[in-house]
Amino acid sequence: MTEIKTPDSIVMELTDLKNRVAQGPKHLREAEAEFLEVERQYQREYALAYKRADGPVEDRKQQAIVDTDTFREAKDVALITLNYVKGLSRSYESQQSNLQTQARLVEITYRMAGVGER
Repeated sequence: MTEIKTPDSIVMELTDLKNRVAQGPKHLREAEAEFLEVERQYQREYALAYKRADGPVEDRKQQAIVDTDTFREAKDVALITLNYVKGLSRSYESQQSNLQTQARLVEITYRMAGVGER
C-alpha cells in the first residue's frame, strides 16, 4: 500500500535530504583524497618493488605485482569507497528531485481542493 504523504512529511523529508545532499561534496572530497593517497602509495611501492627485483623485465614486473598486492588491494577498496560515495550522492540528489516533484503535486492538489483559501 502506498503511503499517503502530507505536506509536513514531505517538508521533513526534503529537509533531511537537503542536509544529506549538502554533506555529499565533503564526503566525496574525503573519498577522493583517500583514493589519491592510496594510489600514490601503490605507485611508489610498485616502483620500489620493481627496482628490488632481479631478472628480465617481465619477471621484475610480475614480482612487483606480487610484492605490492596489499597496496593494490587498499587501492581497490579506496576506489570502491569513492564510487559508493558518488553513487550515494547521486541517489540523494535524485530522491530530493522526486520529493520536490511530489511537493509540487501536493501543493497543486491542495489548491484545486480549495484548501487554505479564504
